[in-house]
Amino acid sequence: MEHNDTNKMLMQWHSEFARNIIGNITALSVYMICGLIGNTIVIVVYKYQLKDVSDERYFIPVLAVADLIACIVCPILDIIFLAMDLNYKNSLGCKIALFFITTTAFTSVFVLMCIAVQRFLKICKNITIPLYFRRAMVALSFLLAVSMAVPLAMTYDHIDFASEGTIVGKRCGKNGI
Repeated sequence: MEHNDTNKMLMQWHSEFARNIIGNITALSVYMICGLIGNTIVIVVYKYQLKDVSDERYFIPVLAVADLIACIVCPILDIIFLAMDLNYKNSLGCKIALFFITTTAFTSVFVLMCIAVQRFLKICKNITIPLYFRRAMVALSFLLAVSMAVPLAMTYDHIDFASEGTIVGKRCGKNGI
């Protein structure tokens, strides 16, 4: 009888969880669509409307590309995590997915920092950064993002997920390190 009650509780819990993720999936889909449209517009405008390349316009298309990639990778992987949240069993898949999510997000953050440094030097110090250094800053942004994503991804694994003392499944989450 106790086993039957546990199964009934688990089925009810899974059903409620499935209803609750619909809002998250909708929000992630809207985020992805807005990001795709907005960043594509920026890339197209910079590609076809602005023919002269200046030091002020170098980082914006790079940021748009980084954000475009993040707007594709992050919502898709998050939706996959939501869909598989209760029966996730792939440890390597969890680490790889988290690596890509964090790398794309951190790359955008570091490119924004490049823009801040470039604007500071241009406005406050009247220094123009040569093209070689701008390219190096973008490469460094990506390398810093990867160097931060690798250790973070190693802290995630598939872990048991419990509700009221009963294990209801496995999910990709931070392990007990």
